[in-house]
Amino acid sequence: MNTKFLKSDKKIFFQLIIIVIFLISFMLKNSFGQDNPVNIKKDGRIEELISKHIEYNKELNSISGFRVQIFFGSGNFSRTNAMKGRSDFMEKYRDIDVYVVFQSPNYVVRVGNFRTRLEAEALKQKILPDYPEAYIVKDDIELPGIK
Repeated sequence: MNTKFLKSDKKIFFQLIIIVIFLISFMLKNSFGQDNPVNIKKDGRIEELISKHIEYNKELNSISGFRVQIFFGSGNFSRTNAMKGRSDFMEKYRDIDVYVVFQSPNYVVRVGNFRTRLEAEALKQKILPDYPEAYIVKDDIELPGIK
């Protein structure tokens, strides 16, 4: 009697599986097999905004990245000291770009254009003997190959 019970359970189980498969295939056919076209209504100003965004990005010549800051100063002679720091760095490391930035009321000198913090860390370790207070900052950097 146990054998008949198990056989009937298997039969019901397989019938349920067949019904579930049929239902799933029917639902998929109805959801993906639509022949009606979809009409999208949009405001004409959306295209204008997209084109303005594209033009803005074409003019933007920077991306988010990292630089190493070697000088920070404010007050009297801070601009002169920043320019001197820039010149000193350029003499020692000719192949690395140097930037003097005025962030009211401070002048900062930052060096390099790095996509990753790891690349900036490598430069920081290289210049640490000459600039022991150097540290990495997140900054907008120049795109590679564009000057």
